[in-house]
Amino acid sequence: MQSIYDFSEEELTAWLQERGEPRYRAAQVLEWVYRKRATGFGDMTSLPRDVRRKLADELQIGPLPIVSQREGRDSIKLLVGLEDGERVECVGMKTPWGGTACVSSQVGCPVGCAFCASGAGGLVRNLTTAEIVRQVLALTTRGVKVTNVVFMGMGEPLLNYEAVLGAVHTITSRGRMAIAPRHVTVGTAGVVPMIPRLARDTPAKLELAVSLGAPVDGVRRELVPGVARWPVAELMRACDEWTRLRGGQPVTYAYVLVAGVNDTLKLATQLAALLRTRRHHVNLIRMNPVEHCDLRPSSKEQTLAFARRLEERGINVSLRQSRGRDIEAACGQLRRSAAKAAGGRKAECGDGGRRPGGASKRGDGGAGRPGGRHDARGRKGPPRGAGEPERGTGGKPGRAGRDGAGPPGGGRKAPQGDGKGAGGRGSGGGRDAKGPGKRGSRGSKGGQGRPSGPPKARPGPPRRADRRGRSGPPASG
Repeated sequence: MQSIYDFSEEELTAWLQERGEPRYRAAQVLEWVYRKRATGFGDMTSLPRDVRRKLADELQIGPLPIVSQREGRDSIKLLVGLEDGERVECVGMKTPWGGTACVSSQVGCPVGCAFCASGAGGLVRNLTTAEIVRQVLALTTRGVKVTNVVFMGMGEPLLNYEAVLGAVHTITSRGRMAIAPRHVTVGTAGVVPMIPRLARDTPAKLELAVSLGAPVDGVRRELVPGVARWPVAELMRACDEWTRLRGGQPVTYAYVLVAGVNDTLKLATQLAALLRTRRHHVNLIRMNPVEHCDLRPSSKEQTLAFARRLEERGINVSLRQSRGRDIEAACGQLRRSAAKAAGGRKAECGDGGRRPGGASKRGDGGAGRPGGRHDARGRKGPPRGAGEPERGTGGKPGRAGRDGAGPPGGGRKAPQGDGKGAGGRGSGGGRDAKGPGKRGSRGSKGGQGRPSGPPKARPGPPRRADRRGRSGPPASG
């Protein structure tokens, strides 16, 4: 049965008109589906009964059924069921500044990353647009107030392009979920032909995150074999095209650090040379533990040394700590839990189905899940990802996005150094950030700016008194 979440507004309008309904009926239905979050057509009490019956007879509505869930300190992981009996996992991260939904785009994964368990058994099938959107809805039923969405769960999003694109439009459309594009990130292991196409087809400010693996082809081939057909040089040209087509928008490069494989200072120097002249931001992520995998995460000391080498060479770099590790919901850990719950065999590192080089999936899914972030000196701060502001650790000062939520680019520092206050042009978060009686404060260059808020009370003009000493209204000019 087809799902209501597979329809665009135009498609739903045509579907209803074929059944004798007026054009405006589509807007009514969509309001119930996305704004009021109806889980049954019978709930749509403002619609005629025969319309509700037509919808219920032919279409599905509601989140994916939840098979199991695990809750951690700051995240929740759901195993959700699909109509054909397959299962995928999605993750919700809860933070003081909002909730992030990390959604899967495929059952399994064909990429074969050596440090990831998501593709154990290879690719089973693509998900539909509705199956992706219904993961977000499932997370909302478990208390995640979704303000950000990242396509960084199971699968390679750009190898399921049309369904992912449909989900992006559903999530960002004002008439549907209405999540700002700058709070949506599509991750990829580097499917080169699709990157310029994504730049053309998606709303402005939607973010791209590329899981790089290594700056040289030999090492990258070992870690990310499924996309090794495209050399690093071709990948960089595609990322340059993204930046050109998007008016200078930078690319986030995720770099999963694997001990003794891609964490040497020589590779850090090569990575700096590769990115120095490009609009960029680098997220360093220590590999998360994967059962039955011989690879190990880089030590904290080596990770800091790698970050310092990048910083010394003018690279914007942040150290990221993935959320959800306590419930096996961090980068590269999703498929293993799903396989166990579904009664399948355990995921093994190096088991990528038909690809012998790795266990499938793209490392951190592009940018890693929004988790705790540390700078190159080990200082902790809020995460970047899905539109959250990031603190850069190197490069020349520059400005972030208009509202302080865009990703920093090559040679740019964090939003706090953009001279516009903590929230962008006005620290209240809007363009002018008008508070009661005055504009939001502008921060000093390189600083956070003064927080905006109600102005302090100021003494008014003196009140006059009559001959008997009684107070009256203030004297006018």
